[in-house]
Amino acid sequence: MSSGSAAHRGIRIDSSLWPVVHMQVFADVTEADVDVAYDELESLVPRGRHVHLTDLRHVNPLTIPATLRKKFAERERRLAEVAEGVIMADARVVDHPVVRGLLTAFEWLVGDVPWPVTNHASERAALDWLRERGF
Repeated sequence: MSSGSAAHRGIRIDSSLWPVVHMQVFADVTEADVDVAYDELESLVPRGRHVHLTDLRHVNPLTIPATLRKKFAERERRLAEVAEGVIMADARVVDHPVVRGLLTAFEWLVGDVPWPVTNHASERAALDWLRERGF
């Protein structure tokens, strides 16, 4: 999108602060939202190296159905295949410590992605981590 921002019902993507791509996931996210959002993320790959700032504060992984978790895992694996060497890091914002632990379990389900993934208690901490890496 020319504005650098795409809104999908349960996921919002904003690339206006390139090379930082900000993705917010909301409680009403659907499998269709995941497909549309990940198609958008894949479309950004030709623009070159970038990082993701993924805000998960508005969604509770405990309430996400298994089919939706599976969809996220499938699309994350596919993104890893097409974006290796282009996505340089993913800093996730998760304000609850238990939920941060649950995300580790999700990462095991997804498998290894070729970029570092970290979970942070605040957006500021996530951005600081990205800045320390030159983004």
